[in-house]
Amino acid sequence: MKRLFFLLLAFCIVPQTLWAKYVAILETISEPSAKDKISTEERRYLTDVLRGLAIQSLPAEQNFTIMTRENINVMLPPGKTIEDCEGSCLAETGRNIAADYVSQARITLVSGELAISVEMYETAGNKLISSFNGKGSTINDVEQIIKEQSEEFFKKVKNAGTGWGEFSVDNAFAFQAIQKVIVEITSNPEGALPTVDGKGVPKCTSTPCKVLLEAGEHRFVASKEHYDDTEVTVAITENNQRVSLTLEPIFGYLNVSPSLTDSIGDLKDVTLTVDGSKEKDLAILLDQGPHQVTISHPCYDPAHFNVAIEKGKNQTIEKKLVRGSCGLELNVEKNDVPQEVTVYIDGAPIGKTPFSGTIPLCSQITVGDSTYAEEVKTELKWHEVTKITHSMGEPPQPTPIAIPEPTEVAAETPAEIPTNIPETSLENSKDFHWGLIAASGAVTATGAILAIVGNSNAKSASEKGFKNTAEYKKNLKDAENGQKLRTAGIITAIVGAIGVGLSFAF
Repeated sequence: MKRLFFLLLAFCIVPQTLWAKYVAILETISEPSAKDKISTEERRYLTDVLRGLAIQSLPAEQNFTIMTRENINVMLPPGKTIEDCEGSCLAETGRNIAADYVSQARITLVSGELAISVEMYETAGNKLISSFNGKGSTINDVEQIIKEQSEEFFKKVKNAGTGWGEFSVDNAFAFQAIQKVIVEITSNPEGALPTVDGKGVPKCTSTPCKVLLEAGEHRFVASKEHYDDTEVTVAITENNQRVSLTLEPIFGYLNVSPSLTDSIGDLKDVTLTVDGSKEKDLAILLDQGPHQVTISHPCYDPAHFNVAIEKGKNQTIEKKLVRGSCGLELNVEKNDVPQEVTVYIDGAPIGKTPFSGTIPLCSQITVGDSTYAEEVKTELKWHEVTKITHSMGEPPQPTPIAIPEPTEVAAETPAEIPTNIPETSLENSKDFHWGLIAASGAVTATGAILAIVGNSNAKSASEKGFKNTAEYKKNLKDAENGQKLRTAGIITAIVGAIGVGLSFAF
C-alpha cells in the first residue's frame, strides 16, 4: 500500500518538473526588400508584442518560462548571431540557448505591402509545430495580425508540451504580485518625447514627466526636433528613480543678409524660403546638411542657392538682389482718341505711345510732355506682360497771380563800419579758432577709435561658435551692438572732421 502511495506521489510531482518549458522569441528580422519599409525600432517593437502575447498565452503557472532578450543574447555561442540561419536552423539556435521552443517573425515585401511570417519550432525534434502568415500596408496592420493569430499560434505549444491538450480547473486561483514604481524621466534640453521599451506613454509626452513602470530593466528613448535621438537602458528598482537623457544637437544657424539695388523697395518685403517652406525671419535654425534657399522680393529677381549647414556653426549669406523685369503694352487716349505722348519710367523717357517693351519691376510710369504728365497706376508682375490703356485728362489751368502796386521805400542809411577794433579782441578770436580745431580733432579721433572697437566686436561675435539657441541669440545681439557702436563712431568721426574743416575755412 505504501509503495502504491509513493508511486502516485511521484506521478503527480515528476511531470511538474518535466513539463517546465523554455520558450524563446527571437528578434524579428526583415528581408532586404523590406529594410527601407521597416526600421530597427519597429522590428524590436513587433518582437516585444509577440513576446508579450506569449507571456499571456503561456503563463508561468502552467510551467512555461518566456526567455527575455537579455537571456537569449547571453546564451548565444561566441560569434553567433540570430540572423545566421532560418527555417529548421532556428531549432539549432534554440538548442544553443537551451530553449525547448523557439519562434521568430520575418518581414518581407509582397506587392508593395508588408508581409509577416511567424514560425514556432520544437528544438528537440527540429519540428515545425505552428506558424501563421499575414499581409498589411502599415506596421499597425502587421501588429493587428499578430494579435489576432497569437492565441491559436501558442495553443499548439501547450498541446505539444503536455501531450494531453488543454485542461482547466474552475476553482484554481493564483496571483503573483508585480512590483511597480514611479519613474521620473528628464532630458537636456527639456521638451523631448520619451518612449519606454519602444512604446509611447500617453501621460508622458514631453519631458520632464513621471511614469508608472514595473520594476526591472527598461529601455528609454528621447526624441526632439533638431536633435539626435538618444537612448539608455536602466534597471528600475525604487520609487522616484530618475532617468536622465542628454540629446546632442544636429543643427546650425543660417543668417541671410540681402541688399537691394537701385534703392527700390523695402527689406521688410523680402521673403525667405527654405526647402519649399516660407520662414518668418531671415535668421533661422536648420538641421545640419544641405538645404535649398530662395530669397524673393516683389521688385527683384528671386535668388536661388544651396547651403550646407554645419552642426553648431553660424553661417551668414550676403546676397545682392537684381531688379526684376516685366513686359508693358501701353496706349494713351484722350476723349477716346489715341494719343502719341512720351512714356517715362522712373523719370527717364523710354519711348512714345503706343509703347511695347520691357521695363523694371516696381517702376513709376508717367506719360505726357515737358509741360504736363500723368502717372499711370497699374500692377506689374514678374516676367509677365501688363496691357493697359490710359485715359489722359486735361492739364490744369494756371491760376492768375495778383501783382501788388509798388510802394515807396525809404532809403536806409548804411551802417558805419568800426575802425577801432582792439587788438585783444583779435587775439581772443585766434585762441578760440585754435581751440575749436583741437576739439574737433579730438572728436574725430574718438569717433575713429569707437568705429574700430565696434567693428572688432561685431566680427568676433559673428564668428563665435554656439551650442544652443540662447548662445546664438547672445552672439547675434553682441554683433548688432558692435555694429551700432561702429556706426556711432563713424558718425562722430565725420562730425569732428567737419568741425576741423570749418575751423580752417573761417
